[in-house]
Formats: sequence, structure tokens, C-alpha cells
Amino acid sequence: MEKKANIRFHSNVYPVSTENVANDPDFRKQVRGKNALRKLVACIYGPMSRDEQFEEHLFKMDLEEWQLRLYWGHDLHCAKYYEYKEEEKPYGLVIKNEVPSIVCRCNRKNCTEYTRCRPGS
Repeated sequence: MEKKANIRFHSNVYPVSTENVANDPDFRKQVRGKNALRKLVACIYGPMSRDEQFEEHLFKMDLEEWQLRLYWGHDLHCAKYYEYKEEEKPYGLVIKNEVPSIVCRCNRKNCTEYTRCRPGS
């Protein structure tokens, strides 16, 4: 039986179509994570002193829904995180058939929440 690898090559180098990379809409769609989005907003609008200012500008940027979900991360902690390390975040971005989605990648099969977090597993 031949095993199929679950790893694929993916480059993080993207050609840009504008003079300023932060203004390129195709590039912006590749930005992942809270820190990267904060840097992107700062490149366009300058440094922010308050989170409210930052979030106001974030919504003006024509980002994808999955980028905003990853930024806020309100539902990305483990459902039983109080039993584990607080920083444990098994949810993350998965791209399947070129469609990005946020899914649980936890492998704790003995967890009482496993079937809720990973239906069909």
C-alpha cells in the first residue's frame, strides 16, 4: 500500500501589482495571524495607540472572513482549554480544494469534546 504525504510545498513569496505591498489586494489576502494583520494595518494607516482605532481600520481593508476569524480567535481555543495549557489553540487555517476554512486539528481522541470539535472523526 502506497502512503500519500499530507505535506505540500507552498511558497510565501507573492508577486505584487502595486508599488506599496500593503496596498495590493491579492497580497493582503495572503496575510495570516494577528501580528501580521497588525503590521499590515500599521503599514497603511500608521501606528495605532488604541485597539479600537486598529479594529476600525481593519474592517476598511477588504479582508477575507477567515482572516478576521483568525484575528479575533474568539472560538479558536480548545473547548477544554482549562484542562490543558491556556495557550493551546488546536484550531487553525486549512486550505482544502483552494478553499480556506478554520478547523479543529486536535488529536486528543479521549477528550469528551472530541466529537463536537471534530465531527466525523
